[in-house]
Order: sequence, then structure tokens, then C-alpha cells
Amino acid sequence: RCTSKLLRAMRVKPIAGIPPLSAGTRLGDWTANLIQIGRIKLVLAMNDRTRHLVVIEAAPYATIPERFLFALHRSLITLGVPAELAADEIVRMQPVLIDSAKSRSVLSAISQIAWRLELEVRAGMHSAVQLTNHLSDNITTIDGKLDFPTDHVRKEFGLGKLRRARDLPVVSLH
Repeated sequence: RCTSKLLRAMRVKPIAGIPPLSAGTRLGDWTANLIQIGRIKLVLAMNDRTRHLVVIEAAPYATIPERFLFALHRSLITLGVPAELAADEIVRMQPVLIDSAKSRSVLSAISQIAWRLELEVRAGMHSAVQLTNHLSDNITTIDGKLDFPTDHVRKEFGLGKLRRARDLPVVSLH
């Protein structure tokens, strides 16, 4: 599900009335927006249910769907999702059908994350893979509560929460 700005850039007409992906995939629908930071153009895609993020370079626009699936697969593997489950999710998402963005709450969340994306890019982080990994491990609002999107993704695949360095006890060395 793309914003009108991204649809125009891709020169794609939405296919109206696409049923939600939630019936056939673990993660369900994704919403994407085109983000421009100076001369850098990125696509920020957010999962509607888990708020997991995937960032890819915008150009070339014609290959955004394929590159998004590749980046999502890589992101799932990074989160510890078994390769066969990650591959199955990608297969179930095909063919990629493009419709207009619908969820106001997801669009609002994308707008909130876009400023973080801009800060990271201006600080020198230009790799879409780095941006995906960094932004995905930040707390955001999911179902009215602050939580980690990565943990919600892992839950959808039957996995436990990630251990984070900030969760480990502080040990004093004398």
C-alpha cells in the first residue's frame, strides 16, 4: 500500500480493492512512502501490524517491489527468523499488488519515523541495510503500547523476544 507520492514516483496506478494480505501471510500488509532527504530518496515501508520497518533506495522505481521483498527477506534473517520461514513469507507475498495507502495510524507512524530516518541520514548513515536494522530496533507505539517491532515480528514467526544489551544486568567490576 503506497502513498500517493510514491505511486506518482513509481508511475503506477493502484489496483483498487486488493484484499488484505493477512489471510495468506504472517505479517500482513505493508505501507510505503517516499522520503527525500536532500538528494537522497528512500522508500520507507512499515508493516501495518508489527510496525517493522524496511528501508530501500528509491531508484530505480520500477524494481521497488522486488527490491522490497529482497530487503524484507534479509531483515527477517537478521532478526533470527529461520531461512525457510522467511522464504515462505516472501513467496506468499507474491505477486506484489500495489494499492493506495489506507491506514491512517500507519501513515502517522511512518511520518513519526521519517524524522528519525532523516537524522540518521544526516549523521552519515546512508546504507539502507544499516537504516533498516537501526530503525527497526527502536521502540514505537504498537496497539497503543510502547514496544519493539522486532519482537512482534519474531512473535508472528513463533519466536521469542530478542535479548538486548540494554536488558542485561549491569555488573560492577572492582
